[in-house]
Amino acid sequence: MVGDMYSPIVDLWYRSQHILQDIVKSEKAAAKKQELKKLQLEQKLQEEPLVRVAGNKLDRDTLVSFSEELTGNFRTLKPKGNPLLDRFDSLHKRNKIEIGGPKKTRKAKVKIIEAKK
Repeated sequence: MVGDMYSPIVDLWYRSQHILQDIVKSEKAAAKKQELKKLQLEQKLQEEPLVRVAGNKLDRDTLVSFSEELTGNFRTLKPKGNPLLDRFDSLHKRNKIEIGGPKKTRKAKVKIIEAKK
């Protein structure tokens, strides 16, 4: 008689232990997944993003004057390169402006209308 009363309680206890084990497993899996995601994010941040303009890799070298060319003062220094292009490339690399080529205009469809007589 006494054994029959405790069997539902024991059954509930075993079920709760099983549920607890499942929870611990899922928490470990979630922690492992989160750590993996964190490592992938760090690797992604280490790599420099590839910038493309109109499908081509944006890789213009900035023109730099060498020390032999820098003799004298800055007033007599001749500018190299195009400051507008340099600024444009910088904005592209920092994703401040949209990367894309010139947009093509579409021709309107020619509608054929039959004239009534």
